[in-house]
Amino acid sequence: MSISTLEAQKHLDNLSELDRNSILTWIGNRPPINPFVVHLGYMYFFKGERLVCVKLEEINGVFVMWFDSQIIEFDLASGNCLIVSFSRNCLEYFSVGNHYQNATPNGLFCFLYKLLIQERINRNGGRTIRSMRFFFTPNCVVGHLERAGGSNLKVPNNCLSIHEMILGIKQFMMARFNSSFMRTHSFFRPAIQDVQRTQCPLSDSGRYGVGLFLQTQFGRLPSFSMISLLMKRLIPNHLMIGGTFQKCVAMGFLRTMSSSIFPSICMNFTQNPIGLRQAIPLMDQLFDDCRLKTRLVSNSFPSSISECVQNMMAELQVRNEACEKRQREESEEHRRLEEEKRQREASIQEFRNGIKKVKTEFQEARTLGRELDEICDDSSSKKMKIDE
Repeated sequence: MSISTLEAQKHLDNLSELDRNSILTWIGNRPPINPFVVHLGYMYFFKGERLVCVKLEEINGVFVMWFDSQIIEFDLASGNCLIVSFSRNCLEYFSVGNHYQNATPNGLFCFLYKLLIQERINRNGGRTIRSMRFFFTPNCVVGHLERAGGSNLKVPNNCLSIHEMILGIKQFMMARFNSSFMRTHSFFRPAIQDVQRTQCPLSDSGRYGVGLFLQTQFGRLPSFSMISLLMKRLIPNHLMIGGTFQKCVAMGFLRTMSSSIFPSICMNFTQNPIGLRQAIPLMDQLFDDCRLKTRLVSNSFPSSISECVQNMMAELQVRNEACEKRQREESEEHRRLEEEKRQREASIQEFRNGIKKVKTEFQEARTLGRELDEICDDSSSKKMKIDE
């Protein structure tokens, strides 16, 4: 299976042996840290032992790259990077600011190469780069806040497949499209019935994807019923009678229509699933509020990424308040223990001082007693001498 797009793979396959050898030599002469070549809008490098290439498309300063089951969009002006990863089943956002806005071509290409090979991006221009990843599960959306690039946090076990979500959306639209023609056209009925018999039930990921799609795209769907009515006017009545030829024509028409309409709709959804771009300001705020690597959860079915981020920010606030409360309680407990320790040490010292005082007074009493005894002994001796 190709990890490049069909267009890029075809371009690579059509390279002459001379061009391929030149590219291999060129890559071999590059520094080991940047083993790639950019030539005529394509980046060439090795994935394992395979030579691969990626088309670098730039429109108004925005690079869009398709490679290794991921769609990467990098805005040169803002530094925002959005990734839809079908292999990791997550959406990812991070920003490098204006670090590459005035970078040299080689510096920019080095950064794009890191994105393509999913290399961890720890720091840029002296600042730590962190990312927000979103994983969808049947019951919640899980957010991973950590360094951009490779992930260390544990991915949810019941993470849903983004690829199956897109397939579910496509099958849902096909069903709506077919139903419009089933109602008004006996001409298309046999072909549609054949398609329906071969369709499999939607998976959990597919149903979830349809739900997300209806949240954001349903109002912008083409008018399938209008297409159906138009076809009814164009097809003569005598062709409405079923037959093998008519069935082939109908199938060809439905296939052409689906291949021209559905990919663009799915692409619009994939490049900005449930408002990922609109949530960028909130995600930037979340980065400012939380400097730690953490896992956040937005419960229930999401209506937008912005809603998910708001829920995660609320969870973070509750967590921070609980942490602050725990720290206050620990601080108060520490002060209480310190006060008890101080009082205990003061009592011990007072006791020791009392013992010392008693010992001193006892010693003074003994000394006084000895002095009195001596005085008494001296007095008795003198009296005996006088009596004699």
